[in-house]
Amino acid sequence: MLILPLQVDVAAWRAEVERLGPQLARLHIPAATASQPGLTQEWLSRWQSTKQLQQQMAELVQHVSSSLPAVQQRVASDVERLSKTEDRLNQQLAEPLGHYAELRRQVDQVVQQRQQSEEVLMTAQQQLQQVASRIEDVQQQIAQKTDKLQGTV
Repeated sequence: MLILPLQVDVAAWRAEVERLGPQLARLHIPAATASQPGLTQEWLSRWQSTKQLQQQMAELVQHVSSSLPAVQQRVASDVERLSKTEDRLNQQLAEPLGHYAELRRQVDQVVQQRQQSEEVLMTAQQQLQQVASRIEDVQQQIAQKTDKLQGTV
């Protein structure tokens, strides 16, 4: 048996069934329709299949309605179990997560100190390069003056 998924508002469907149910129960076939054999047979066939479907739907509604409390209880039980598991995991992980946060803070602090040290080192290297350049300039000046002195003596 093929069962199609419903896309109907259950409350609206029930309200419509309650509204039309008494009228459908009183429905009868007029004598004028009975005089047309082909039409009567087709109409009767549709009527019977509709009544069978109504009966099947009523049985399904009863079956589903009777099983809903059990489903609700299982869902509530599962939610409670998940909540307890979540609480337990949170308790178990509170200390490691706190420790991790502290270590992460320390690592960030070390990284910041390293960056500052690198900046100081770069500044010192630049200053050293400037001093080396000045020393080279002074040595060249001394060499030039020495050469001049040796040439005059």
